[in-house]
Amino acid sequence: MERATLLRAIVPCVALLLGFGLRAGRLDFQSLWWDETYSVDVARQGLAAIVGQAAPDPLPHFLALWGWMHLAGSSEYAVRYLSLAIGLLLVPLLYQLLRLLAGRRAAALAGVLGAVSALAVYYAQEARLHMLGTVLVLIAAYVLFRALALKKTWLWMVYGLAAAAALSSYYYAALALLGLNLPLLARRHLRPPRGWWLANAGALALCAPSLALAYQRFVAGGAQTTGLAAPNPAQFVLGGAVFVFFGRAADLGLSGAPAVLLMAACVLTAWRLARRHSAVAMLAGYAVVPFVGVYLMGALLPGVYDVRYIVVGLPAWIALLALAAEQVLQTGRIGPVQGRVALAAGGTAFALWTGLALARSAFDPAVARDDYRALFGQLHAQALPGELLIYDSPVQVTAVDYYARIGGPIGSLSLPLSDSPAQVESALNDAMSAHTGVWLMLALDRRHAVESWLNEHAVHVSEKWYGGGLRLEHYLPAPAGQAAALPGGARVAKSFGPLNLDQARIGQPTAGAVLPVRLLWTVQEAPSADYTVSVQVLDAAGVNRLAQHDAQPFDGALPTSRWQPGVGYVDYVGVPLPPAVGLPGAYQLKVSVYDSRQRPLGRQEPIGTLMNARDWHVVTAGARSVAGWTIDSVGLGHDGSGGSLIQAQVSVQRAPGGSYTWFAHTLDEQGKLLAQDDRQPLAPTLDWRPGDVQVESFRLPWTAAAAWFELGAYDGSGRRISYVLADGSTADRLLVPAA
Repeated sequence: MERATLLRAIVPCVALLLGFGLRAGRLDFQSLWWDETYSVDVARQGLAAIVGQAAPDPLPHFLALWGWMHLAGSSEYAVRYLSLAIGLLLVPLLYQLLRLLAGRRAAALAGVLGAVSALAVYYAQEARLHMLGTVLVLIAAYVLFRALALKKTWLWMVYGLAAAAALSSYYYAALALLGLNLPLLARRHLRPPRGWWLANAGALALCAPSLALAYQRFVAGGAQTTGLAAPNPAQFVLGGAVFVFFGRAADLGLSGAPAVLLMAACVLTAWRLARRHSAVAMLAGYAVVPFVGVYLMGALLPGVYDVRYIVVGLPAWIALLALAAEQVLQTGRIGPVQGRVALAAGGTAFALWTGLALARSAFDPAVARDDYRALFGQLHAQALPGELLIYDSPVQVTAVDYYARIGGPIGSLSLPLSDSPAQVESALNDAMSAHTGVWLMLALDRRHAVESWLNEHAVHVSEKWYGGGLRLEHYLPAPAGQAAALPGGARVAKSFGPLNLDQARIGQPTAGAVLPVRLLWTVQEAPSADYTVSVQVLDAAGVNRLAQHDAQPFDGALPTSRWQPGVGYVDYVGVPLPPAVGLPGAYQLKVSVYDSRQRPLGRQEPIGTLMNARDWHVVTAGARSVAGWTIDSVGLGHDGSGGSLIQAQVSVQRAPGGSYTWFAHTLDEQGKLLAQDDRQPLAPTLDWRPGDVQVESFRLPWTAAAAWFELGAYDGSGRRISYVLADGSTADRLLVPAA
């Protein structure tokens, strides 16, 4: 076999392998963006959802994805692999098309160009319908050329089916098919055969139901016109040329000139050859009509323009580029050596700019798709129970469902963009009053109504972009107009210089998760500096530090130097708990405050105890004391080192009139004292206020003789406080069985 023949046989195989590597290498490097999550969400719901969707999207891609997901699953890699497999067909189809029209050398070049095309690679890595429509049009084009050459009835039938499939799968395929067929009608000496008429009529008849359904849904308002306004013609030609030859990630300023030169070479080649070769005229129409048509539709229909629809004509541009290269080698105006030098120079330039575009698409965060994966990763890491995710358009629910699986520590709320300002304000008022914080995911709110309201009525904590169009903001409720109570909070009453920690509410501890802590602060006079609050988790002895969170209140969004007397500031702190907290035992939670030089303001103070006990069970008590509080329940369990853990939940009905000490005792069957833990409550009872929920914790040595635990309180003289028990009797203690 001759060397040239062997090379032409190997090149298509190498191109196919190269195309696969470029498409599969970083297939799931980026997260799914919103369009992709929509496709996956609809396909995952099944046939009824696919057929019944309100949007006027073509159905075949959803049907194919539905079947594919049953086989491969719904991971990012799996759902994109379908587009990869379809898009890879571009390489052998381009090879076969150019082999039919111009020979093996041009065919091999077209295959290589299709393999490395940055635009083809981009859409082969997206779980959307663009590659399916593009490949189906290319199949129809190849079969059309074969049918015109061989005039076989069965080929006309195949062409009609392929054209119908393309039109039903991608509505912009109509532009490509129109451009492909127009030259046959425009040439006087070329009369289309009867099979051509029947095939095109049959294609229109077959796809008429799907087109009618799409039109009905479009008119009914199912379409989301989120496109941009069409640019001016010069900007469009420049941007469109870059898009076709170097993809979405290419830098317009750097690659504009080479892209326009490549497009000019394609157009000049088509102009020179179209007069003598009708096939070249058809390729030119296939390339140019979608290019111009997408622009005109965007100019005539505001809000529907998107340059991505030009992708349907990409195979024709690649074919014309291969023909241009072939002409450089074959033309008599340039010698063989000069032709090869010109081709090498042009090929090197194309490879350079294509390589830059591919590298930028794969590695440059500035051109990455909107990163829902990272956004929801931040939510899972930082959001606290009781907070709410708000997203600015109902269409984003598909991204929320795919990445967030809302229903755990954070809920979600959609605010439709069509709502009136009064409805939006009412919904936001309700959300802020019912939740401890709000995360706002912004993508489509060009009015910024939600964002503006939150900026005015809440504390803006943080903002981060995840791509060019996706943003996550965090808000906390604005400080109360007065030093209000923290609902469900325990009275702490600790002072740290000018800062008073009035109450704390501690969430449920889970090892390896974030512990939510709410702190209610007040000041007697405006602080002169910005202070940092340190929340620490220590072991039962209060010696070894297990976890820590240091930050300015409100993450610095509302520093203490701006605090005012008479206002209650509720700060929300998330302390990441290590796996060690999952071991049975009692863990102390303490707070300290320090200034910018890390000088402490007072000493570290306890604000509660975390308990993780074996055999934990809760006993309902309902013991009302005459001093103004009720022991609602008592939790009992064992730690891992021979101790009994007791935790009493106390609700305060009225402010106690004195200072009391708590006691917890272990008794045997005869009532003999075996062990005791007498201590001051977390906050002095003189500081308790109606509505407080106090949690008092005790640890007693475990003994096999233990039969009862008794709990209660006594005053400064040692006199115990009386209780009215649940059965109506009166006693100076609450007895709880130890077993």
